[in-house]
Amino acid sequence: MGKNNMKLATITLVITMITCGFGSLITFADSQKFDGKYVAGDFHTHTYLTDGNKTQIEVVQKAFKNYGLDWMANSEHGGTSSRDPLGNSFTIPNNTTVTSLWRWITLKDYSFPIIQKLQKQYTDKVLLQGLEWNVPTHEHASVSILGNSVNPISDFEYMFDENDKDTSRAVENIKKVNKTHADAVAGAKWLQTNYKNSSYFILNHPSRKLKYSIKDIRDFNNAAPDVCFGMEGFPGHQKEVERGGYTSTDSKAETYGGADYMTAKVGGLWDALLGEGRRFWIFVNSDFHDSSDTADFWPGEYAKSYTYVRENTAQGIVYEKMYNYKKKVAFAAFF
Repeated sequence: MGKNNMKLATITLVITMITCGFGSLITFADSQKFDGKYVAGDFHTHTYLTDGNKTQIEVVQKAFKNYGLDWMANSEHGGTSSRDPLGNSFTIPNNTTVTSLWRWITLKDYSFPIIQKLQKQYTDKVLLQGLEWNVPTHEHASVSILGNSVNPISDFEYMFDENDKDTSRAVENIKKVNKTHADAVAGAKWLQTNYKNSSYFILNHPSRKLKYSIKDIRDFNNAAPDVCFGMEGFPGHQKEVERGGYTSTDSKAETYGGADYMTAKVGGLWDALLGEGRRFWIFVNSDFHDSSDTADFWPGEYAKSYTYVRENTAQGIVYEKMYNYKKKVAFAAFF
């Protein structure tokens, strides 16, 4: 199938998802009849703390004040952090400079305190602490666990992130589970078992490196149906020449009209999952790193993911994803 046809297919798929693809859906017009509303969000953003080039304060301000998002998640790479939140080298006690810190540590000591402070500043918005999980033997995924404690997401990163090689917590009897596909499924199952109604695991840029197969996705969805229920059907980095940052010459690892091949291909992976009766949604995100002319759009500037909620709270948004999953309510991805 040529790129022009793929683009047309992409548009058709999105319209179908919103209007009639899943049976009894709630459209924007229908939503006026219910005690709820659609809220716009982005759960894939980065700052200086990993490989971004802005502070968390700058990213949040642009997302909420300039581009109208109702909620957002900070979801930086697992493994290590090479810079502090201002882009400088880390300085630990005794004024010792270090080149990097393990991500489970920076989640606790750097990122989450900033998120908590910003939550108090933007009381009418929802700001989540997330993680871009290096899924063992696969690619990236966005993960978040709600609550007033950072310990669950920090522990998850330590245990399950493929790039986290730290073993210092063995004395706490916390084991590493981060080498195989089975370990990745175990990570999904851990979320389902412990945080069924308060977490999500969504595949990022799923075709970029061709490291997710339909079998893999079935395994994740089977292990964690209330947690692993979607993918970035329209990935971030839409400002790049190769939209989405998909630079492969393999046609299955390119974007078509900005859509991941798994979304764009009629009768392809996404269609197959839906045909099996799975409620597996597509989302858009910025994957924001840098705002230069050839880099990224700010969160909400180019694309927004809409979720129908009854309350615009962190629990409301994440729970509604699970609730909508069961009630056949559509998630809408708009450019």
